[in-house]
Amino acid sequence: MPCHVFSGSCSLCPWCGEEECPYLHVHDNDKRYWVYVSDRKGSYHEVYKNVDTVEEAIEVVKEMAKKKKWAKKYLYSLDFKEGEKAVPHYLPYVDLAITDGEHSWGTEINLLINTEDGSIYYYDIWKTHFHDIPYDHEPRHIEIIKPWDEKLEFIRLQDLPWWPEEFKNRK
Repeated sequence: MPCHVFSGSCSLCPWCGEEECPYLHVHDNDKRYWVYVSDRKGSYHEVYKNVDTVEEAIEVVKEMAKKKKWAKKYLYSLDFKEGEKAVPHYLPYVDLAITDGEHSWGTEINLLINTEDGSIYYYDIWKTHFHDIPYDHEPRHIEIIKPWDEKLEFIRLQDLPWWPEEFKNRK
């Protein structure tokens, strides 16, 4: 998006990223870690909180696990039957995404909170299906990998052992 300093593309701007650019330090005071919760009814991530340190992000996740009452949009699921109307169904799982920066989706950490007992798990986003859609051959399935170790290590998603093999070499 062109700014008022240079009315062309940022990639062509001679001041972009240089000290002369008035927008260089605009985001310096932004919070670094972003905790998102998935609105499964609307199919998007909502910002729950953004914080400065990894320790604060870990505390936010622990607080979320203690929360007893969640809006239905975070627990939303659908039951489909051939030829019948979709029926809302609610699962006791809330899915989170934690990023190292607002737009760092290549290193996000995906966690799943069990709202019944407050346990937190890593889960496979590729094999998990929150909706039962038999005509798409995707029955409801929650693929839990392991309990959360209370660490947030931001590594490339392609380097995770559960990342699908067919996507490992994509840039």
